[in-house]
Order: sequence, then C-alpha cells, then structure tokens
Amino acid sequence: DSPAVPITVVIGVVTIPELVDRPQIVVRTGDNKVDIDEFARWADPLKSQIPRVIRADLAQLLNSSLVSTYPMGGDPASAYRVQLDVQRFDAALGDAATVDVLWSVFPPGKKPLLSGRSTVREPCTGSGFDGVVAAYSTALGTVSRDIAAAIRPVGSP
Repeated sequence: DSPAVPITVVIGVVTIPELVDRPQIVVRTGDNKVDIDEFARWADPLKSQIPRVIRADLAQLLNSSLVSTYPMGGDPASAYRVQLDVQRFDAALGDAATVDVLWSVFPPGKKPLLSGRSTVREPCTGSGFDGVVAAYSTALGTVSRDIAAAIRPVGSP
C-alpha cells in the first residue's frame, strides 16, 4: 500500500479591514472607539502574517508539507486554492479577540467551490498586548480547522 499523496494548498488572496491594516496593533476601547498604540506593533504586516499563520496551521492539520502562500512547482491544477476575506479583526485588552473570516476553497479539477464563514471570539489569556496576540493566534487556529475540515472532511483519508 503506497502512502497517500500530500494535499497541495496555495493560500492566495487575503483581504483585511483597512482599519487594522497598519503596523500598530489596534484595540477596541468602546463600541465606536479604537486605540492605535504607537509602541504595540505587529512583527510583520497582517496581510503577510495572517496567511503565514493559516499556512502553518493547515500544514499541520492536513499533515502536508505542500501548503504555501505562493505558487509552488508541480501541477498548479492539482492544488486547493484558498482565499480569505477577513471581515473583522479586533480585540479589547484583557477581554477577547474577535476574528470573522469569509473563506473560499477552490478544489482541483471540476469540483465545486467550498466556502464558509468562521466567526471566532477568543478570550485573552492576559491583560496586555501579549494576551491579545495569543487570542488572535488561537482564533486563527479555529479558522484553519474549519478550512481543513472543508478540504479533508472528517473520516476521509
């Protein structure tokens, strides 16, 4: 019995809300108020950081080293193509991070489009920015699990 061929996934277009598309971490301080702290910054732009986190999660969840954020060698027609439209990406210090993502998976061949929406509210593990970042990471892990379940339904090889 030969081993299963690893699933190939390419994470393509990722859109994020303009409000949070900046180097500073944006936190909600009220229903209609946010705070942009000059000294609390993301390590990389969210447009590259979010796909990287999803890529790492999917590689582990699908047990595949063929998950990438850019086109790879081989037959591009055999890859699952993933698009992410982040509708909401906000948090309140010491409270929770909320991530709302519309996602689409274009399977290889003529298979129908897989799509879904993952809305996740993850409590912060601490009162500062580290707690917010950890909550975002955990929330994105839940989004990744939803995408992985669409690509490889439970019980399939």
